[in-house]
Amino acid sequence: MPRTKIEVDLKKVEEFAQVCDNEEEIALALGISYPTLRRRKKDSEQFDQAIKRGKAKANAFVGGKLMQLVKEGNPTAIFFYLKARCGWRDVERKEITGKDGKDLSVAPVLVIQNDLKD
Repeated sequence: MPRTKIEVDLKKVEEFAQVCDNEEEIALALGISYPTLRRRKKDSEQFDQAIKRGKAKANAFVGGKLMQLVKEGNPTAIFFYLKARCGWRDVERKEITGKDGKDLSVAPVLVIQNDLKD
């Protein structure tokens, strides 16, 4: 005997896709298993589009808030934007100096190697 199909409201799918971290959480919030969610995405273009639309709306909302902060001159938002969207990255360079900040001096070292076996 086949299982009873759980009806899922596509508006709820879209809503949960906006706030859940991943599709496993979306399934949990909808009260279905993750394999069921994957199967519904595969079988229903509308279901799949509801998830994509929800994720896109969340990204647009957060991106809008970020751009608002960038336009206000918020340095943290500007740095985040440059790293996330423009490929900027933090680079840490270290300089090694000798005693009291002077140049390193490299002295030749004499190494005596005995290749003879006893």
